[in-house]
Amino acid sequence: MEAQVIIKRGRGRPKGIPKTGGRKPGAENKITRDVKEMVLTALSEMGGVDYLKKISLENPTAFVSLIGRIIPTESKVDMNVKGLAKILSELGRN
Repeated sequence: MEAQVIIKRGRGRPKGIPKTGGRKPGAENKITRDVKEMVLTALSEMGGVDYLKKISLENPTAFVSLIGRIIPTESKVDMNVKGLAKILSELGRN
């Protein structure tokens, strides 16, 4: 049986050595998870959907900024005039 010679080149794991340990793919950062939980708790305590409707009327810039951060940038939305009218009427902006 031949002995395997491993020559380390620079930093990191040498070629041919399998990856071990580390965070699993898709695992959420603990701080991110905790902050999301706190934000959702605060939103719930402030009134949830009713609070968001109020903010959309009182401060539309902040509301649109929030929506822009929540909706994925790569999502393709098929929005027609009727769909927009329905959303605006639900928000009380006819």
